[in-house]
Amino acid sequence: MIRRLAVLLFLYGMCLSGLVAKENDVVVSFAGQQLTMQDIQPDASTLQAWQDDPTRKARLNIYRFSRASEFIKRQFIKDYAARNGLTASPAFVESFKLAFGGDSLTDDKLTRLAEFSALQFAVDRHLYERHGGRVIFDQSHPMMPIEAYFYAVRHYAEAGQLVIHDETMANMLWQSFARPNAITLQPDQINYSQPWWNTVAQ
Repeated sequence: MIRRLAVLLFLYGMCLSGLVAKENDVVVSFAGQQLTMQDIQPDASTLQAWQDDPTRKARLNIYRFSRASEFIKRQFIKDYAARNGLTASPAFVESFKLAFGGDSLTDDKLTRLAEFSALQFAVDRHLYERHGGRVIFDQSHPMMPIEAYFYAVRHYAEAGQLVIHDETMANMLWQSFARPNAITLQPDQINYSQPWWNTVAQ
């Protein structure tokens, strides 16, 4: 809870300057794929709910950043995997379904999530083997090689494959790799021989 609050306070401070762009303006370009301001807008009901909120501007920009960050992550995983010949292990796809299958997810959604998660694990392992560095625990990514992600994403930016057209959003992205309050896993806790969800399924 404390770590989450610290992150939100940091993002709030970063967002006060605002992300100013028209709806059809490109916000992020990644390996030929583009994300526009319209793509990261909340729906009408959410905007209405925030109408009289004094923190509306910051909340709106945090929402937009989270959508843009998710876009960058998914494009990075897919492109990095393709460039390095990485694929989702069928065994890990099935073990993910076994661990998280249930009434809350349709079969189609579960399959897509399982395939992406298994592909992300392949990328995680490849990144850690190549770069090493700090690995953190995150609720949605329990064994994230965050330092290796930073090096790889920075390489995309330096090569012009990642372009963020908003300065505030760019600063938020690079700062997000710091995670000073995240739990750092010790070397004996890092094991990429199998994905974390296999322990859930056992």
